[in-house]
Amino acid sequence: MQRLKWKTPFEFYHGAKPDMTKIRTFGCGAYVYLPDEIRPNKLSPLSELMIFLGSAGGKNFKFMRHLSGNVKFVSPTAMFDEGYFPKCPKSIPNDKIHREKVEAPRPPSPREENNDEDFPPIPLGYPEGPTRAPAPQQGARPCSPSPGNRPPPPGAQRRTLI
Repeated sequence: MQRLKWKTPFEFYHGAKPDMTKIRTFGCGAYVYLPDEIRPNKLSPLSELMIFLGSAGGKNFKFMRHLSGNVKFVSPTAMFDEGYFPKCPKSIPNDKIHREKVEAPRPPSPREENNDEDFPPIPLGYPEGPTRAPAPQQGARPCSPSPGNRPPPPGAQRRTLI
């Protein structure tokens, strides 16, 4: 309102904007977790698509309605798809949420092409059989001295136990 300097009454009275993070779109689709007591067996789905109706009093629970049977359902956990309205015939579910719930991510196939320049592709087999390490040359010295041949650091004294 112009007489409130373009602030809402809540903002004018409290001096801060209201917290809108828990406000959801009425009638949107939500995938609601079903507790063990409601599921018929352990192989039944863990969540179900329902319609969001609103909040239940001062609690964080949400009223949901089953798409089959039109039963009210209260649950503290849900994944909202605010762009999908199940009762609207032209509405399409969000692919990202649908994929997260239905399809498990598949690991990349080693044969798939990728443009990863940091790591070379993993060979799937040996083209001409396994290779052997080259034989050590006669009279060659080792790259690093063994601990027994290493000289003591400066200032160290050698002790012998008898």
